[in-house]
Order: sequence, then structure tokens, then C-alpha cells
Amino acid sequence: MKAQTATLIIGLLLTFQGVFAQPAKQANLKQKEAQIDSLMANFDHDDTPGAVIGVVQDGELIFAKGYGMADLNDSIPITINTRFDIGSDSKQFTAFALALLESRGELSLDDPVQKYLPEIPDFKQEVTLRHLLTHTSGLRETYGMAELAGHIPGQDRLEPEGALEVVKRQTKLEFPPGSEHQYNSSAYVLLSMVVARVTGTPFADWMQENIFEPLGMNQTLIEKDIEQVIPGAADSYYKAKHGGYRTAFSNRVYQGAADIYTTVGDLAKWLNNFHTAELGGWGVQNRMRERFVFTSGDTSDYALGLGINKYRGLNRISHTGSHAAFKSVISYYPDLDAGVVVMRNDDMGTVADKVTDIFFKEHLEPSEQAIEPLSFGEGIKVDSLLLKRYVGTYRAPKSFVLPSLTWKYKDGKLFNVFPDENVPMIAVSDSVFQLAESSNRISFHQARDGSVPSATIISNEDSPVLRRVKPWHPSEIELQAFTGKYYSPELETLYTLVVENDKLIARHRWNGNIPLMPTEQNKFLGGLPLQDVRFERDVEGQIKGFMVSVGRTRNVWFEKIELNMYNDHF
Repeated sequence: MKAQTATLIIGLLLTFQGVFAQPAKQANLKQKEAQIDSLMANFDHDDTPGAVIGVVQDGELIFAKGYGMADLNDSIPITINTRFDIGSDSKQFTAFALALLESRGELSLDDPVQKYLPEIPDFKQEVTLRHLLTHTSGLRETYGMAELAGHIPGQDRLEPEGALEVVKRQTKLEFPPGSEHQYNSSAYVLLSMVVARVTGTPFADWMQENIFEPLGMNQTLIEKDIEQVIPGAADSYYKAKHGGYRTAFSNRVYQGAADIYTTVGDLAKWLNNFHTAELGGWGVQNRMRERFVFTSGDTSDYALGLGINKYRGLNRISHTGSHAAFKSVISYYPDLDAGVVVMRNDDMGTVADKVTDIFFKEHLEPSEQAIEPLSFGEGIKVDSLLLKRYVGTYRAPKSFVLPSLTWKYKDGKLFNVFPDENVPMIAVSDSVFQLAESSNRISFHQARDGSVPSATIISNEDSPVLRRVKPWHPSEIELQAFTGKYYSPELETLYTLVVENDKLIARHRWNGNIPLMPTEQNKFLGGLPLQDVRFERDVEGQIKGFMVSVGRTRNVWFEKIELNMYNDHF
């Protein structure tokens, strides 16, 4: 009897504890909401685009709120029911489809891609579905190829078949499969084709029936064509130069890699499946989280459509997305069974980490101070003799977005030199400089003899090291050797190189005139899309052609031609 009484008292105490805890919990949530409101204050007006933010914990959407406008033309606000294009965040859904099909015995991730897409050439090195899923295939990326051929990103039509056509014309892989990570959206377009061929069902329909509907994601769909009307969807906007906003136009449908429209509530259901594995089971969930192991034995931080990393000590599974001016982040913290969703329509930073800081502060390790952008006029004064030591060209590692960076000195200041502009550097110290209006910093390394052999780019993400190279300043006569017509059979496009005002210029029918700035012997840095241009010579020293790399596309060959038949057509 005493035991029963004690049990009853404990039960009552726990009940009252829960009752009294609820107001405190609600007050804490209100406090966090006020912090998010403050974070988004500049984007919560009737004349600005904005965002929707969601926080999931223990299977519940504990916070969801819209800020700003979904449609500036018709003054429609963003709500928790607004649909957003989540761009490359779509990749995790495509990866889930492949893992689900493998669990059902319909394919293997280690199958060669040609088993399902026989149109893809045999490169004498096996490219598997797993390689496509982990961005380690060595296949061409369509975006860079399209730009080189004269297509304007976002304006010229780009559809899934274009990705297959690019790969069909590829003559060799950009690198051995499995040897390195090179982000590739085209690979995921090919994967969507694999799903369609294996199942005999259009990709968008199969995803609806096998993933979205079983999870109750009733507001989620895949855009099937550019003209499709998507009720309740936000438009996206970028800031105009002279104030206000302009609509970000896109003429692209890229199923598999992007173009899922969804809501914050539906993404909460998706994140809940990371914990319950109700759809697919733990075999699929664990497969999704398997980080790729390179042929070198090193381990990638990318799994199947998901990044696997840590944030301030917390294990994190996440991805980001970008399309037109849409930006998104989907993050899940398995140790907390918690997640953060941010979807924006204003081409601004997603603030997902700041939301995590607000809601899960007590679980986070101390953070390093983030580098904030600086405006020209800030900074300290550095001796001109020291600045002149930093002048020169420094070659970047191949993983960096540009092949090299060049700095020059003028009027007591250091400038980052590009083919079409010079960007001022702001001195943070005698050796550390920051690009104006950017969070990227450059740290120059001075040796004991006073020389500067290298520099490091310091950003909020990583710190690649650049090595100084021997300066090359070709004369106009030397530049004349590079003039002529250069044709790419792979792209079926031609560039004409001429010298104007002591500068080498590449002319293209659609891309216009592109300045080429010399960096190293036979190497130039060009304006987009000719970013990294490397000329090759024959045994007699005559120029045969050039290789060009831009963004995620590497080593596209342009052969120097002399035949009059080409001159008549170009």
C-alpha cells in the first residue's frame, strides 16, 4: 500500500512538473522567436523578398515562420505554406531514390552507369552510379560547357537531355573515377534518367509515388517543364544596382539535380525520416550517410547527396541549394534529433548556422569569430615598400575556383587584378588583406630574405595556399603568336584571338570580346567563360591550341585551325 501511495505521489509530481514546464518552454520559444525576428528584420517588409525558417526537434516542427514577400508584383507575403525551389538540396532526394531502389534489388550502386545509359561512351575506366552520387565520376559538367558554347546561364533553355548530350560527346574523363571530388550537377541529371529507365516511370512521377506521398509531403513536387504553373510558389529576386529588386529569371529544368518545390512543413517530415527511417528502413538511411572513400584511401566529407561534417562540435548531415535567386539549407543534427531549414528568395546568405546558434546554443562548442565584409576606406596603412613585395602572380591549387591570383600596387594601395577590373585590398595587418565587400582574406608569407614565396586565402570555409610563379609580361609581338582561330569539336564552337591595345582578346559570336590576362608562360586568366586558358605548342614551338577550364569544367580542347572553309562559316 505504501509503495502504491509513493508511486501515485511521484506520478502526480511528474504531472505537475510537466504542467509547470510548459509555460517556461513557451517563454523560451518566444525568446528565440524574437531573436530570429531580429535576425530577419531587414528582410521582413512588404517591399523585400525574404525567407521561411523552420526548426525541427524530436519529430516536431517547433518553429516555423515566414519573413518578407513571396511575390513583389502582387504583394503576396511568405508564409509557412509558401513553396520554394530548393535547388541542389534536391540531390538528397535523388540519392534516396537510388538507395531505395538498391534496397529493393532493382539496381546496385556499384553498377557501371552504361548499364542503364548505354549512350555514354566507354572511357576504359569504370564509372559507377556511386561515382555519380558522390561527385567523383570525372564526367563533364553541363553548365561550363554550355557557357563556353555561348549559352547564357539562366536565360538560354537548358533541359535534362542536354546533360546526356554533353557526356555523349566527351572524349576522355576529367580525372580517374574515384580519385577526387568535383561537384557535378549533371551527374544527378543522369541519375534521374537511370531511375526512369529502371522503373519504367517518369522520374517526377516515380518520386511522387514512392517518396513524397509515403512521407505525407503533399506540398512537394518536381518541376516537369519551364512553363509549369506551381500554385503557392515564391518568385526569386536579386538586388538591383540602383536600389530595389529585379526578378531572377531561369530557363532551366534540371530534374534530379534541382527543381524540387517544397514547403517548410514538408521538409520537417523529410527530416523526421532521418530519425525514424520509416520509409526505406535503416539500411537506406545508413547507405545515405556512407562517406565516399577515394582511391587514395582518404575519406570524403560527402556521402550520397549529403554532406557529413560537424558544426561547432555537433555531428551534422546537411546540404545547400541555389537556383536563380533561391537559396536553401537543410541541416540535421542526429545527436539531438533536430534540424534546421532555411529557404530564401533573395539571393542572400541563408543564416542557417545563426538559427542553429539561437536554438541549440547549449549544445555547441565555442565558435571562431567569422570574418565580416569590410568596405574600402577601412583598414590600416601599410608601408609602400612592403606592399610592392606582395605584387605578382600566385598559382592556386586545382580545387580553387580560379587558376591564379594577381596583385598590383598603385597609389599606395594593393589591388587584386582581374581581366576586366581591379579590386582594392583592405589592410587588416602588415601581411593580411581583405577583399573589399568580401569576407575573403589574403595572408602573404614573407621569408627571412624578404621574398614572398606564397600566400594563403583565409575564408570562413577553407584556406588554400597559393604559390608565387615567375612573372610573364609578353610583348605585343609575342602576343601575336597566339592570334588565330581556335575550334572545339566537342563543343562545335569557335573563338578568334586578336591583339588590341597590347592585349590578347578572345572573340566569340555569342560571348562577345573576352580579355585574356597573361599569368605564367603560355597561360592566361580570362573573363568568363574563358577562365583558365593554357596554350600548348608542338615540338617546333608552334602553338597547336589551348585547353580551357572554367568552374567545374576542366580541359576542354580548342585546336588552332588554318582552313579557309572554317573562315567562311565563322
